Amino acid sequence: MSWVVEEWKEGLSPRVLQKIQELESQVDKLKKERQQRQFQLESLEVALEKQKQKVMEILRLDGRLAEHPLAWPSPVPAPCRSLGSCHCPQRAELSACPPLPS
Repeated sequence: MSWVVEEWKEGLSPRVLQKIQELESQVDKLKKERQQRQFQLESLEVALEKQKQKVMEILRLDGRLAEHPLAWPSPVPAPCRSLGSCHCPQRAELSACPPLPS
């Protein structure tokens, strides 16, 4: 069957046949590249869909947590944060004590 496809090339000069072969080779190369890019696109679409699902799950969880504010971890109140930097006498006494045996 390929001889039918090649029949139209009969009688062409060698220079033209070479150019046709180069163009056919380029077409094959571009087809392969297109297939690779199509596969890459499909892979990226799948990854995007997974990310969308994750975001939707986070938003659903966020909505549920917003309905129940006690479920959110509360921020540390300001008085408790200041304890870490306190320079009170009791703290100095504690630091001077020997460590407790384990």
